[in-house]
Amino acid sequence: MAELEQDPAYRERQAALEAEDEQQKARLAKAEKPLLADLAAIGIRTDSAWNLYQDPGSLPEAIPVLLDHLEREYPDKVLEGIANALDDRSARDSWHQIKTIYLSTVKATVRDRLAAVMAGIAVRAHYDDLLWFLTQESLGETRIYFLVRCTASGIAWPRARVAG
Repeated sequence: MAELEQDPAYRERQAALEAEDEQQKARLAKAEKPLLADLAAIGIRTDSAWNLYQDPGSLPEAIPVLLDHLEREYPDKVLEGIANALDDRSARDSWHQIKTIYLSTVKATVRDRLAAVMAGIAVRAHYDDLLWFLTQESLGETRIYFLVRCTASGIAWPRARVAG
């Protein structure tokens, strides 16, 4: 490693990668500003959706704002942070809206993250939805989250429905 650090070409590549990383962080921070402004308007101050977990008491209030912004145009990394912030049991009351966005989005990142969220927050009242999701081939690989949840929860389902 010491040899690499002495190599000018290596140091130049490392510096270029670090500069690119900083530029990407700046682009994402700029892109996230409308979300952060809307959160601040309801009294939630954070520097990123990725950090909302640090103030779990703010999540119930943040959920409507997060859901609104999840349907807007953002870079995938910002959308991922917004969806990940929904992975809290307080989002259960918004199950129908989360499900609607999951089923209607064309954004792979949103669909994947919302599948993970729903699998994480589901309770018995949602099990029929989980089973139905498993039968929908159009939902693609995101269904794996529901299969894992159903299996872990001991939810029985007709094998013919899933195998179909």
